[in-house]
Amino acid sequence: MAVWKIVIADDDDDVRRLLALAVRSFGHQTIEASDGQNAVDMVLRHEPDAVFLDVLMPRMNGFDALARLKGLGYAGKVVVVTALSSANQSELQSGAPPDALLSKPFRRRDVELCLERLTAG
Repeated sequence: MAVWKIVIADDDDDVRRLLALAVRSFGHQTIEASDGQNAVDMVLRHEPDAVFLDVLMPRMNGFDALARLKGLGYAGKVVVVTALSSANQSELQSGAPPDALLSKPFRRRDVELCLERLTAG
């Protein structure tokens, strides 16, 4: 399996670090971002293979960051990470679709399955 470079964006330091730790445990490299705008900046600077975007973040939420990245031509994989339920379904359907969803709270196995789906296709 190839090593991927992955940006992980979440304004909650503990959640971001936990997700980064899980991703690194599967052999991938991580770059952390504390909000949506920082995530867009990191993606443009580091050209990662994938980005994990929390939905509720300051300065730019995950949906807006996803739309911005796709508008800038980012071709990598995007995972939306959310603790919100089906209330977000209309927003997901109205904008650029992510490649995968990861629900909070997540377990290491959930991260593993998400990474397998991303790296398989």
